[in-house]
Amino acid sequence: MLTSCQTTECYLNNLNFAIAKIPLEILDEFQSDIQLFKMMDLDPAVPLLLTRYSKTGRPGIDPIKLFRSHLFESRHKLNHKEFRKILHRSSMVRALCGFESIDEIPSVGTLYNFDERLVPTKEKLVIRAPYGKKTKKLKLGEKLPEKKGVKRTTRIAKAILEGRIDLSNSPERLMQIIFAEVVVKPSIKIGLIDPNITLSGDGTCLETGASSYGRKICDCKSKGVWSCKCERRYSDPLATPGWDSHKNRWFYGYTAFILNTFSKKHHKDLPLYVRLFEARRHDSISSMIALQEFQEIYPDLRIKHFLGDSAMDVNPIYTLLNHWDISAVIDLNAHRGRKPKVGDIRFDQSGQPICPGELPMTYYGSWKRGYTTRVKYRCPDKTGDYACPLAEYCSEKPYGRVYTISIHTEEDLRFYTKIPRNSKKWYRLYKERSSVERTNKQLLIDHGIENSMIRSKRRNFIQCIFACIDIHLKAQYEVLNK
Repeated sequence: MLTSCQTTECYLNNLNFAIAKIPLEILDEFQSDIQLFKMMDLDPAVPLLLTRYSKTGRPGIDPIKLFRSHLFESRHKLNHKEFRKILHRSSMVRALCGFESIDEIPSVGTLYNFDERLVPTKEKLVIRAPYGKKTKKLKLGEKLPEKKGVKRTTRIAKAILEGRIDLSNSPERLMQIIFAEVVVKPSIKIGLIDPNITLSGDGTCLETGASSYGRKICDCKSKGVWSCKCERRYSDPLATPGWDSHKNRWFYGYTAFILNTFSKKHHKDLPLYVRLFEARRHDSISSMIALQEFQEIYPDLRIKHFLGDSAMDVNPIYTLLNHWDISAVIDLNAHRGRKPKVGDIRFDQSGQPICPGELPMTYYGSWKRGYTTRVKYRCPDKTGDYACPLAEYCSEKPYGRVYTISIHTEEDLRFYTKIPRNSKKWYRLYKERSSVERTNKQLLIDHGIENSMIRSKRRNFIQCIFACIDIHLKAQYEVLNK
């Protein structure tokens, strides 16, 4: 039960009163924390947090104070035990988190209980047979392929289009909405984020601190059997094995899928959505789920472009993006699909027609006729892009040779995107995809999540969300104090 929550106005009054009593050398140490904590308005989060508390029972600790405590932990790479020790030692940290006295300091169990309220995933110890040892390695930089013959991407895309996938009751939804209300909407208000956004998506490997071998509960060892396949106890039941293409090795944990935007005006990388999936799940599936949930959380934002790497180069994604009126800027996967076939026209790997002089033809616009889109390509010599050795013999017309291609199927959508492949605009937009890679680095390395050794999907997700909050607060402070 909650009796009341601390308002932002009350928090700022208490913080200013505490700062007046603290020596300057201590204030200098926490200057950046003071600046960011003063900026964060948690009043919109109060009604959302109240939904996770009963209306009866013993009065609980103010969740707003616990929320600020988690942000402080994330900024200083602390676990709950280390943070509680600092609370006892430092009156400045207590004031930053909103605690007015030592008696209000929460126990470690209270902090973990708050985690469960924020993200109520079912993570009890599980007993199961061990996964088989992964011995086969992929090539350097190669991603784990999707299972052949399953066609999960097609089934999931169809289910999304038919409205059969409901993500409103997912355990992570509350934290994602709080993240949107507390930091993303203020970022939009001050001009950090354009309402017509360009989204970049990417999955990154997040290794758990739990062992992939589990703990043996059988007596095979006493019988001299050292390598048995009996059931074992696992402390992180939701973790699965996956392939890390960057480190070229197998890992045990999760895939953190992030949707990100880049502020051209202020040169800031801003995460807008994060969700943890199974480590073995393919990015093509994660991206479809993420895009659907993103649009549910941010109905006022219009996605103009979606930028993805070759792992997302599957036909169902292009179908979904076309249905949502989103321009796909996705790198082609050379090992997937086939080149288009239109009469005797030859095509390169990117689906661009090749003229008789072995030169790529120039995109010259497109138009719709009914349900069919037609794309026009002209002679590269006549448009001034290339000097063709066969220009005099190829076509007698001054306009030059012209190819017109009709788009009907998913395979056509993959090659002939709204923004033509190999165009200057396509390359200019695709360069912005590096923004999500920099965000991955900020989460995993700068905020220490990669080496945190957390043995829980819940805790890993909470760490990622609070790291994203910190990134937004820093960007907002820099913009407002230029």
